[in-house]
Amino acid sequence: MEQLLAGLNLMAIGMSVVFLFLGLLVLVVTLMARLAPTGSAGESADGSVPEAHLAAISAAIHDYRNRTRNTRP
Repeated sequence: MEQLLAGLNLMAIGMSVVFLFLGLLVLVVTLMARLAPTGSAGESADGSVPEAHLAAISAAIHDYRNRTRNTRP
């Protein structure tokens, strides 16, 4: 019976530590989200994507579609 109580005590301590750690992690991520800038590095100030990036993305999609279309049975 003593071992069962020791196990339950250890389980309660472990679950409490994990709960506190996850709560702290949520708090830190929330604070970091408020402090970090919202725009990504590839966007300009007005939110548009540069033409060079659009061209590269379009070329990559076109290349991918051509490759997967030719390999299908």
